[in-house]
Amino acid sequence: MFNNKKILVLFLFILSIAFCIPNKVFASTYKDMGKKSNIVLNKVWDIKFNKDIDATTINKKNIVVVDDKNNNVSIEVKYKNSRQVEVSSINNYKPNGNYTIFINEDIKSTDGKKIKIPAKMEFLTEKKYIRTINDITQIVNQGSEYNFPESVEAIMSDGTVTKVPVIWNRAVADTSKAGTCSFEGKIEGYPRVILLTLIVNPRVIPKRDFKVVIDPAGGSNIRTSSVGPTGTNEKDINLAIALKLGNLLANKGIGVAYTRTEDKVSWDENEDDSARIKIANDSKADLFVSVNSNSYTTPTPHGIETYYYKDDSLGKGLAEDVQNSIINSTGGIDRGIKERACGLLKGIRSPGIIVYPGFITNPKEEKLLNDSVYQDKIAKCIADSIENNISNLNTKIKLVNNININVYQGDKYNLPCKVSAINTDNKDIQVPVTWDKSFIDTSKVGTVTVEGKVKGYNKSVIMTVVVSSRQAKEGISSKKIKVAIDPGHGGYDSGAVGPNGISEKNVTLAVALKLGKVLDQKGIEVIYTRISDKCPWPSNKGAELQMRCDIANNAKADYFVSIHCNSADTSAATGIETYYDRNRTNGIELAKNIQNQLIREFGYKNRGTKPCGFYVVKNTNMPSVLVELEFISNGSKEQILNSSTYQQRYADSIAKGIIDTIEN
Repeated sequence: MFNNKKILVLFLFILSIAFCIPNKVFASTYKDMGKKSNIVLNKVWDIKFNKDIDATTINKKNIVVVDDKNNNVSIEVKYKNSRQVEVSSINNYKPNGNYTIFINEDIKSTDGKKIKIPAKMEFLTEKKYIRTINDITQIVNQGSEYNFPESVEAIMSDGTVTKVPVIWNRAVADTSKAGTCSFEGKIEGYPRVILLTLIVNPRVIPKRDFKVVIDPAGGSNIRTSSVGPTGTNEKDINLAIALKLGNLLANKGIGVAYTRTEDKVSWDENEDDSARIKIANDSKADLFVSVNSNSYTTPTPHGIETYYYKDDSLGKGLAEDVQNSIINSTGGIDRGIKERACGLLKGIRSPGIIVYPGFITNPKEEKLLNDSVYQDKIAKCIADSIENNISNLNTKIKLVNNININVYQGDKYNLPCKVSAINTDNKDIQVPVTWDKSFIDTSKVGTVTVEGKVKGYNKSVIMTVVVSSRQAKEGISSKKIKVAIDPGHGGYDSGAVGPNGISEKNVTLAVALKLGKVLDQKGIEVIYTRISDKCPWPSNKGAELQMRCDIANNAKADYFVSIHCNSADTSAATGIETYYDRNRTNGIELAKNIQNQLIREFGYKNRGTKPCGFYVVKNTNMPSVLVELEFISNGSKEQILNSSTYQQRYADSIAKGIIDTIEN
């Protein structure tokens, strides 16, 4: 960039060069400071002295500018400080002009001494000069980055257009708010200040087809709210974080609803969960996020944790992202993600998480939770994680299978809040469902049909509930019993592989075939989903699982037993467990009988019977279970699982459990 100030340094008491003095300048000798060319028309000269000068001697008599005809030029002389003076033309110099500036001998230093040798300097002005520069108007979007132009277009005296450097009165333009801002620019050689008008258009946030309901736990009339050592109430922390989170989501174009936005709620602690569940479900949101503060009876526990509902793979994925993001941002203690099978998350129809960003009963974490900056970090981590997971949470559903349920007269059956679905990525996911009935009446024998709606799926989900009589249950052993045996994995899918290379698919097949022989000897008809490693299904997990179910359903089997080996990241894991469908009760007895016989036979760690959402257990029409024999990832158990003797013992024990169920 050009500098519109030239520096003329004068040394007091220096010998000078004699020259012919113009008739309006009075000294006899001057030090000639040389000649300058192409000087801009509004040049400001910056004259510096090497000694402190007397301000009273700085005036238009002692500093003079004359033109080539020896006429005085109207100038302004400005005393800046004890060693610096500015000289500028009042009406600008003329183009292609010849001028001389004189510093006369009457200028004195502060000690009273005059300049012994005054000075002069001749300068020539530019031939082509800036005639005009138009003001500028620019438009940007709110929040966008804006860089000031380094140059502007100038119309020169000869009619040409030239880019010239500009210096603005601001270094940064704030575009965080919509509106109009004005800035001034200065250009060397141009007398007028140019104006830059910056119009900041309001941010247009694209609305997303996604909605989050935010639940700030607590409330002024909820007496169970926890209070920290210094009196901070969790209800206030939870609400502050929730409102910050809502603002961030709204700025991302995401729809937001709240279970509360004020201190007080219209319910008490006895209705707390049910009231929040109703608000959340009525909002028809795609995601539920509850903000809580952890607490304990002692001040020691500390750290951050996030909960998700059991078998909710979408909620689990979001919980992992939120937890990792908060830990990375805050450096807090990582208590991990945890599964929850009751409370709020059980009743919410959408995927959901509960975030605990700290213990309010811990003095240090109470202080953190009460800090606005910390709250901002928590809200941002949750908001960013939600945005990053929208494609998963808002997944398109390709298929939801109809459901067949068998119950006995008088049994209680609760309609599931979620059902299995296949998304466009061919993943088995849990999705919320809304039924046209609130309960199933099992007081009468017969068939009950329930219609369900799943968001994003244009077909109805039909659940058929067959209510059988107690007499039918008691007389079941009088007819030929069919048992479908399902050896897990096979073919393209090896299943888990032990540390010594034993594949789960080979163990499950061996046990299944031995089990079938035992049952056959007992007069029980056996159906296998596979009898070798050559499987009847394609190399596609969704098609495979459905075909296993179809084989059992088409055969009208009375029981379904799927055999698997367990696996874990740690080689120390051990134990036997048996799963039944979480959405029906008729598999519980079979699961308990098989589990009891296996533990009685082997005496291994009893991991119990557990509800599940496994595809083959959910989508078979008969009482169904999945047995995890042992952990193939455990080296010693791998050897047992690969032993023909032990495989026979497994088969005998499972057979006893099946027979116990049939006979009872």
